[in-house]
Amino acid sequence: MKYPTKLADAIHLLAAIQILREIWGPAAPELRQVLKSCELAQSMDTNPAHIRKLMRLAATGGLLISEKGRVNPRLARPAQEISLLDICRAVEGDKSVLNLHQRPEPTCAVGSAIEHALSDAYAEIEIAAEAALAKISLQRIIDDYYIRTRPPDCG
Repeated sequence: MKYPTKLADAIHLLAAIQILREIWGPAAPELRQVLKSCELAQSMDTNPAHIRKLMRLAATGGLLISEKGRVNPRLARPAQEISLLDICRAVEGDKSVLNLHQRPEPTCAVGSAIEHALSDAYAEIEIAAEAALAKISLQRIIDDYYIRTRPPDCG
């Protein structure tokens, strides 16, 4: 089963923009090259159009400042103030994490009532997932990135 990666891609994108700005420095001319949608797409093994779409959604969601025609994307607020739930809502809207089967067979003994049986369970899972996403900041993801990429201490 293939799961959608839009949220993971958006988190990757926003983290990459912040991390690359920290590595290269905001005024470095090289930064413009590494922040191009084609370069970011290559990093994420996707296409530049997908990156541009995620950037538009993040900008519309108030998470990213991006100027059309200029390669200078930056977070709209500190990474500590951006939760994974904020990112999820920016790129997914109000869409549920879990989806019920849209057209079960109404004459089937199970299909006729399974949506109702699942809806309470799915609502409970949705509430828990949103609460968990709200607790995790983009900064936590960035900090974890730095911990995992730091060379081991040999001292």
